[in-house]
Amino acid sequence: MKVYIAQISSTVGGMSKNVGQVKLAVQQGVEYGAHLVAFPEMFLTGYLAKDLFLQSWFARRVNEAVDSLTALSSDYPQVGILCGLPSLAPGGRWYSSAALFHGGKLQWVGHKAVLSEDGGSAEQFYFAPGEGGKVISFGDEKLAVSIGEGALDGLTGEATLAINISASPFYLGKPEMRRRMMEETWEKSRIPLLFVNQVGGQGETVFDGGSMFCDKAGRVAVLPVFEDGHVLIDTAAPAPPSAELPSSEAAWIYAALKRGFVDYLKAANQSRVIIGLSGGIDSAVVCALAADALGPENVRGLIMPGPYSSPGSITDAKALAENLGVEHHVLPITSLYESYLDTLEEILANRASDVTEENIQARIRGNLLMAFSNKLGGMVLATSNKSESAVGYATMYGDMVGGLAPIADVYKTQVYALAEYINRSGEIIPHSTISKAPSAELRPDQKDEDSLPPYNILDPIIYAYVEEGLSVGEISARGYDKETAAWVVNAINRTEFKRHQAAPGIRVSKTAFGASRRMPLAAEYLAY
Repeated sequence: MKVYIAQISSTVGGMSKNVGQVKLAVQQGVEYGAHLVAFPEMFLTGYLAKDLFLQSWFARRVNEAVDSLTALSSDYPQVGILCGLPSLAPGGRWYSSAALFHGGKLQWVGHKAVLSEDGGSAEQFYFAPGEGGKVISFGDEKLAVSIGEGALDGLTGEATLAINISASPFYLGKPEMRRRMMEETWEKSRIPLLFVNQVGGQGETVFDGGSMFCDKAGRVAVLPVFEDGHVLIDTAAPAPPSAELPSSEAAWIYAALKRGFVDYLKAANQSRVIIGLSGGIDSAVVCALAADALGPENVRGLIMPGPYSSPGSITDAKALAENLGVEHHVLPITSLYESYLDTLEEILANRASDVTEENIQARIRGNLLMAFSNKLGGMVLATSNKSESAVGYATMYGDMVGGLAPIADVYKTQVYALAEYINRSGEIIPHSTISKAPSAELRPDQKDEDSLPPYNILDPIIYAYVEEGLSVGEISARGYDKETAAWVVNAINRTEFKRHQAAPGIRVSKTAFGASRRMPLAAEYLAY
């Protein structure tokens, strides 16, 4: 059988648009001589429709779209259409279903049996588990159709071809995990396998695609990642060569961020961005990513030196903007800062300088960024990383302002790796930006390590607590100082309210703040 894999992004809630994409793919499949065109899980509505599933009008729109697909199958009777979509379940919930349209009829519907436990999907809230896929006859094949990566190995002995449609989100290590599952499934079944995955960004979540075909000899071909694409697979033939995949962790992260960033702005109806350029590594990486994703003409940088900004930081920020070809403006904030101090003289008098004065500078910069956004258009990008966000090392209404924080799920140590990756073909981010000690430059001679553990210690502790769920005792058993581990864990716990007010980020880890980690907003607990 010839199967045309449609690894294409769907629009959340945009059912008419998604039906149009199905039509185009079916037309292309017919031209290539396909017998079946296969789409990812929940393609019809977008996977992360969330509370749209609860709206009274939503079921009607789904039914209209299903009618459109039925009519489409009548127009192209020579090909079957296998599409992921929702169908109503008892009790007011939905099934995540696979529907086979052929010859003007809805020939078969199967429901997802193993609901995803991934924290970003909330499948357990919106969906009910179904009876699972069944073996169905189509053409000369007996198809075992399953839904979701968790059902990859749910095959029966009578099937001659297995097709799994999925919306499997990306995080580091996930593509390799899926391939192992594919190979293990083939070892059990010894039949050709197709895995059709969603691609593109939906909110904070990125789907990497990476659809796969495992031929009858167990050879696996992987489709391109983070790219829309179509490929005709002859399931009786050997697997074609695999696409070239990212070669390093930094390359995987960068590709995910770029695709998620582009799709987020597109869905938000934004085409330009504004970034505060401090001369530090976080804003440099975000600016380089934005210029690559949108084109430098759609990026505006604001350099806002204050009373404690070093000359080197100003030089580095200008050099970055010039290397990228990004429009940039220098807006000194010292006089604004001094006017705040004058206004607050009564409350500040006879009190030592502290975080109050530091945060005033950050909030002045936030105001300037938003003023540019309001007057000239463009979304402000926040530049906080996961390490800072975890322990609350950021200023509310200051450097946290923005409509998106692209590197919010990227640890500081990974930010350095991204900078080196960006510079792989030549210096874009100035070397001095990468080599200097990180600093917020909000007080004299300030360094991040004045307030935080070194990042090579901080990041593993955050990972152990947030992504592995370990206690302070278990973390210290790995060789980390117990007092340091306790400080980090307590800082994470007590700054949850800050992260609830932060700009959304793009998920690249198994457990991202916001997208896949839901902790009490305000609570008292000790993780010992």
